[in-house]
Amino acid sequence: MDVGNKTRKTTSPSIILVIAGYNRN
Repeated sequence: MDVGNKTRKTTSPSIILVIAGYNRN
């Protein structure tokens, strides 16, 4: 379960960065 939480925390920022990049374009 800890691994799942770590993966989610690592994926969230990545998705936010991708969305921010699309919004900037």
